[in-house]
Amino acid sequence: VLEELNLSMDQFIDVCILCGCDYCENIR
Repeated sequence: VLEELNLSMDQFIDVCILCGCDYCENIR
């Protein structure tokens, strides 16, 4: 998924925060 979106992990976490989802807390 990250490769398809061409996002780094930091950018992915920022998107999670902006979307208001708590999924990024589960992968840390």
